[in-house]
Amino acid sequence: MERFVDGLVRATRALATGAVLAMMVVTVVSVGGRLQRTPLFGAEELVAFLSVAAVAASLPYCHVHRAHIGVELVVRRLPPRWQVWMKWVRDILGLLLYALMAWAVGGYATSKWRSGEISLNLGWPEGIVVAGLAVGLGLTALVAAVELYCWRRGRA
Repeated sequence: MERFVDGLVRATRALATGAVLAMMVVTVVSVGGRLQRTPLFGAEELVAFLSVAAVAASLPYCHVHRAHIGVELVVRRLPPRWQVWMKWVRDILGLLLYALMAWAVGGYATSKWRSGEISLNLGWPEGIVVAGLAVGLGLTALVAAVELYCWRRGRA
């Protein structure tokens, strides 16, 4: 299971890296085009879509590497028994939060898809972008669940 999580994190990290690189390329091409009086059409929308992809794809990596905000200053001063208890609470609440956000964003993506909303310039369906964010949140919930299971199995 840990290999599965590692492979998933590598794949999503590569996707996030590709999205950031694509954002840079689009921005450079658009700025270069503006100098020639032919900017890249829809560059702002494309960068916005790519930024959503970068955030969604980087969530599993951030969870695994604990790259999100934490209150370590307080937790480190607690006794080890309390630290274990705090880890349980943090991990279970994090898992529930990621799963709830994935469900809510997935519902929002479905409503956007059904309404047929499209982006202003490019005319791309916005529901796909929102669905990508829901997938990223769902994968993060999956990673959190597997980590919690593996940690519990190692402690029991």
